[in-house]
Amino acid sequence: MSSFVRRGLGMLLALLVGAPAAASALTCAEVQPLRLGDSVMTLPSGTVGQPYRYTLRATGGVPPYTYRSESLPPGMSLSAAGELAGAPATLPMVAVFVAGVRDRHGCIAQQTYRLAIMAPRPAPPPRTEPRPRPPRPAEPAKKPEETPPPPKPLPPQPLTTVPLIETLAAPSSPQSTMDVYRLTPDIFKDKDVLADLKRRSADVTEVAGLIPAAEPEPADEKEEGADGGTAKDEGKAEGKSVPRNEFVDPTVDVDAKAQFQRMLAPLVGVEFPGRDLFVAALDTRLCAFSREMIVAAANRQHQPPPVMKDSDCPPDWSKVASADDSVPPSHLPWQQVPQWLMSASMHALLIEKAKQSHSLIQPAAPSWSGAGCGCVRALSGQVYGFYPYWDNGAAPRRLDFSMLSRISVFALWFADNGDLMEPGWTTAQDTAFIREAQRQKTALDYTLYHNDWRFLQDATDDNVRDIAERLAVQATNFIDTPLSDLASRVHAWVPGFARVERYGNGLTLYLDRMPGADDPLRPAFERYLNQQVRGLVAELRRRQRAYVLNIVLRDTDLTGTGAIWTPSRMAEYLGQAEALDPRGGKVPGGNAREQSGTNLSLRYMVLLTQPSANSMREILVTIDRDKDISEEMCRILLRRVIPIVSTGASTGEDLTEDLSYASDNFGGAGFWAAPALDEPLGGVAAARVRRSFLPRPPRTESLKGWVCEYRWPLRILAEAVLLVWLIAFVVYQSSCRMRQVGLPFQLGLLLGAIVFLVLGGLLLLGDPALAQVRQGNALLAVVLVALVATIAYHMLKPRVEKP
Repeated sequence: MSSFVRRGLGMLLALLVGAPAAASALTCAEVQPLRLGDSVMTLPSGTVGQPYRYTLRATGGVPPYTYRSESLPPGMSLSAAGELAGAPATLPMVAVFVAGVRDRHGCIAQQTYRLAIMAPRPAPPPRTEPRPRPPRPAEPAKKPEETPPPPKPLPPQPLTTVPLIETLAAPSSPQSTMDVYRLTPDIFKDKDVLADLKRRSADVTEVAGLIPAAEPEPADEKEEGADGGTAKDEGKAEGKSVPRNEFVDPTVDVDAKAQFQRMLAPLVGVEFPGRDLFVAALDTRLCAFSREMIVAAANRQHQPPPVMKDSDCPPDWSKVASADDSVPPSHLPWQQVPQWLMSASMHALLIEKAKQSHSLIQPAAPSWSGAGCGCVRALSGQVYGFYPYWDNGAAPRRLDFSMLSRISVFALWFADNGDLMEPGWTTAQDTAFIREAQRQKTALDYTLYHNDWRFLQDATDDNVRDIAERLAVQATNFIDTPLSDLASRVHAWVPGFARVERYGNGLTLYLDRMPGADDPLRPAFERYLNQQVRGLVAELRRRQRAYVLNIVLRDTDLTGTGAIWTPSRMAEYLGQAEALDPRGGKVPGGNAREQSGTNLSLRYMVLLTQPSANSMREILVTIDRDKDISEEMCRILLRRVIPIVSTGASTGEDLTEDLSYASDNFGGAGFWAAPALDEPLGGVAAARVRRSFLPRPPRTESLKGWVCEYRWPLRILAEAVLLVWLIAFVVYQSSCRMRQVGLPFQLGLLLGAIVFLVLGGLLLLGDPALAQVRQGNALLAVVLVALVATIAYHMLKPRVEKP
């Protein structure tokens, strides 16, 4: 009996000791998810210098909870129990901070909070005791009533307080705006442009004749004549023709406005994300138009056209500015054709008229549609598209998602202290663009933008590191925010295909107006750039999902004099992000051209100046000739470079050549902005992409695209049919009454099986979640197991002999 008691006590003690261990062995996925909230939470506002108290509350997980935050505003603290308390000690601002919570099992959740800190109200003036009034004198006799004069208007009182929402909505400084350049059709009606054309319309001529240029004769080869003149003068006296570097006998009365429209037509409606990019495109178009006129004039005169070098066009606008108002001679040298077609004053005027400033505070949610286009296809390279929020129209823009691997939403501005100004897209209507992109299987990135670097003047290394880490945490938390609409919640519970749909798949870092080589801020900016890229890489690699980090730079930032980017620096960041060795160029366990060794992939999105073909060749030569990286790493780095062109800046033939060159030498191509099908250039761009990155589409490509686009309804329908079929099959096997139905019930089971097989075949053909099943042997294994199970069932089924 004693041994039995000891054994029972031992088992009870084992259960008591093992229960906590078993409970602690539970993973975070086996309990209700730990959350602090689904979106950015706006806390009750506080006041500078006054006590503040608020308690954070977590849900899910296993209590007790432990709270922590390292980015609180000055004067505030967060206890381990989740109590936010203190007295804000900063000036009026909107503080954005991140708080984290850990439960009993070590599961972690984070949440971004926004706290508005208001200025204290001014104290009311001290009250004074009313003085005793003197006795009233006797009232005089009443006079006839007179109409009193109108009261004088009170002078306007000076502003004492500003509504907090206005400080968020109004772009108070240039750093919260972005300047883009786009010529609109109204440029041909602008009064300043018409005035400049009118001043020159009487003299703007179409090139009619050309005499090839003559090389200048050296001074020592001139022979003096008997009268002191040169042999050249004697030739003129004898009537000999002398070659001249000029146009002769130009025609007149050409409509200057029509000529101006023909020259600028390819640039109208094309947006450029920078002044230098627009100026380069404008000069390139001017040179191309001038070359066409010179060649046409030479052909009419049956003479060979001169060779226009890069030094001949575009002109140096600072030197020709003084000759804007000069009247052209009757004979115009061909080198002066560009500056005559577009004067320096007109050049500066076009730049001024094309400039458009857009605020980045609380941008509108994108509005697009891709119905009928199908999912993104198996392209031979990555195809990117930027989508500025100001491209929204009255109706959703139609994008061909089948030709867009990724879309980068532009833009999320971040402050000098690293706080990300989140747009506040929380409703189902605001996040509709996210669900549309996910339905088309196009990845969604968000652009982090900043363009004012004066805050780096007094920033220490610790300040720079804190700024970089704060932006990295807040940006990653934003793209990891789960969608809370009904459809996303349903998708999270579909058996076999369950997944939590989130705001985005990656980030794009766009640091604009970087300091030049001679700028005093250049060393501080390089330190900040290094810290920011490293901070984003570290934070993204710390998470569990697969991400893509895009870094935007201009081609001149890599190929220009004193460029801030070098191939060795790009290779160094690539090695940190994807676990690559910049010297050896080895990728652990994968193909170096396409796969990363971590959950993070790094891309360099290079904005090209016109002519884009020359810019891509310079990028290729710069990376290829770098001696600090190996040949293998050079090849890998080129596959991580994505050239970005402006939609419509080139002709159809030039765009085809650019895309083909990018497909052969780089990792893909991109567009600013993403081409829309409801625009004339959108269909052309999509066709050029299809020709360059999808040369031989299979016959089933359209069917695969349709299945991918509507995969969620097909998934739910297939699983519903399978569930009903299994229930009917079990009922048929277990109920004699159902077996007595006989052939009709069997035909129903057969029809249900056929419907499920058709739906399953469609999903197997085009569902991206089943790509590994299509490529591996899992499907064959399932078929064999089902066949063996069927044979075994019929062999082992007990047989009942009929009486």
